[in-house]
Amino acid sequence: MNRPYSSFALVLTLFLFCATSLSAQTISLDELQEEEIYIPSDKSFMILTFPLSTFSYQTGYENMQSRLNSIGGLEQPKLFEHVSFGVGWRRKNLFYNLNASFPIFSQRKEISAGSMTRSVEVRDGNLDFTIGYALLPSERFYWIIRSGLGYHFREMNLKEVSSTPFDLEDFRNPVGTSWPQLEHQSITWDIAFEMMPKAMRKVSVLQSAQLGYKYGLGSPQWKSQETTLVNPIRDRVSTFYLRALIVINKEN
Repeated sequence: MNRPYSSFALVLTLFLFCATSLSAQTISLDELQEEEIYIPSDKSFMILTFPLSTFSYQTGYENMQSRLNSIGGLEQPKLFEHVSFGVGWRRKNLFYNLNASFPIFSQRKEISAGSMTRSVEVRDGNLDFTIGYALLPSERFYWIIRSGLGYHFREMNLKEVSSTPFDLEDFRNPVGTSWPQLEHQSITWDIAFEMMPKAMRKVSVLQSAQLGYKYGLGSPQWKSQETTLVNPIRDRVSTFYLRALIVINKEN
């Protein structure tokens, strides 16, 4: 099976598992006696946190990968974990969300050839604003389709180090090479599907899940703050993501 499609199938499986378990927990959290069931208002404000992290799988940056292949087959990391937060608003069946995601740890890949070790270390992050609409009517859940625009960045560090002995009194003879830090920034288009329970109280804590895809609008150049790049290359962002959300919801 093609790697992007197999990766998407894996993310979809995780989404379905996450959505099922989270929704079950949410029902027990907000369930009231039948005579006390709260009827949601037309407006609400939400604070979004992601304690279970956001997972993303990158399928873009193909031109940079071609360059890395030319120095011994070094691969960019594909799977990333982020910590995220955001705010949201609802007006009837329309949902507005502003989210930010930052890397918990940088991701690293390396290869060895004799006494030399080459490594690449990558950090990804993004900011996005989406508008969603609840498509399917349900007494307990909102089934939401989302779309919007975002900003995505990547920082990359490349280095090559020898395992030969190094004299700390002689810094003039390094045993490796470090490339300038590389950066890639892009505007992205975002589409996602979300399952979120309806509030059963004036103020409630809900659990929700999103499965989405980000695609770069254009192919910006790689840049560096440390030097001027000669023969820069262009790349496009392409990533699938899964978010498990804790939503603190206040009905207005």
